[in-house]
Amino acid sequence: MPDTRPNPSLKPMNRRRFAAALGASAMSLPAWASWPDKPIRIVVTFPAGGASDIVARVVAEQLARKLGQAVVVDNRPGAGGSVGGQVVQQAAADGYTLMLSNSTPISIGPFALDKQPYDPVQGFTHIAMIGTAPCVLMANTAAPIRTIADLESVARKSGRLDFGSGGPASIGHIYGELMRKAMGVNLVHVPYRGGAPMTTDLISGVIPIG
Repeated sequence: MPDTRPNPSLKPMNRRRFAAALGASAMSLPAWASWPDKPIRIVVTFPAGGASDIVARVVAEQLARKLGQAVVVDNRPGAGGSVGGQVVQQAAADGYTLMLSNSTPISIGPFALDKQPYDPVQGFTHIAMIGTAPCVLMANTAAPIRTIADLESVARKSGRLDFGSGGPASIGHIYGELMRKAMGVNLVHVPYRGGAPMTTDLISGVIPIG
């Protein structure tokens, strides 16, 4: 088995609201004398360029250096992370397919999505929480929104304000719905396949906030 003691080079992002979890398909462990004797795959449940992807590439580099074996990052976005989760759940239980995700496909999706294609508890061997990060609210620079009060005022006057998130049942989606309920305004969710494409559209003005 690989050494699972904390690695000082893998320092957690010491903030709240984003949890990156590293897991593997649930498995009955064989003899590990020769492990790993082939490349290891880390499935990331969101697109390249997002927080999960960035963390996965740092982890992959460190694992490859420590284990002396190639570690490949495989982005499988979609359905709030459920697509990547299903890929890992259906993979051979041989220790060569890992998953790195935020909390959506593991702890939020089963309660917020109509159908989760796997059991997030029994379907995986949960290895470690890699780190945490803040959840922030951003507005396009052309939008007249600088504060939460501005957001509420614009939404109330216009009758509708779209907000983007990294996907259904994501933290951003949940926060947006909480604001909608608390403010009593019409905030309309625009789901993306991850934080990176959402941010691209936010910067270009396709959506006003996210």
